[in-house]
Amino acid sequence: MSFLFLKVHPPKDIRSDLRPISLTPTLAKKFESFVGAWILECIEDKLDRDQFGALRRRSTVHALISMTHLCSCALDKGDSARVLFIDYAFDHVDHTILLNKLISLDVPHCLVKWMFSFLNGRRQS
Repeated sequence: MSFLFLKVHPPKDIRSDLRPISLTPTLAKKFESFVGAWILECIEDKLDRDQFGALRRRSTVHALISMTHLCSCALDKGDSARVLFIDYAFDHVDHTILLNKLISLDVPHCLVKWMFSFLNGRRQS
């Protein structure tokens, strides 16, 4: 199901002031959460301990606390501190890189095939 989402309010030109969005059906969302949990179960122990996004019991608050702690420790020692936060939307990740990463993390072949089937023919934004 597709809708149009306002880029500017009020829209003046339908060609440039609206962008299409898609709504995922409820059943697909449930299946997505099942597959996501399965993949996470396969790779969770292989992720960097400073990974905060998309993990249970981890949030942006944890990321901010960790960053604040690291900066405070560096400043206490007289060092400098630099921080960079990057939030990649899924549609900005190259599909080939994603699938190869899943393979390298020993995600079951059936899940990698399913992801390939899902991503095949989809356009990257």
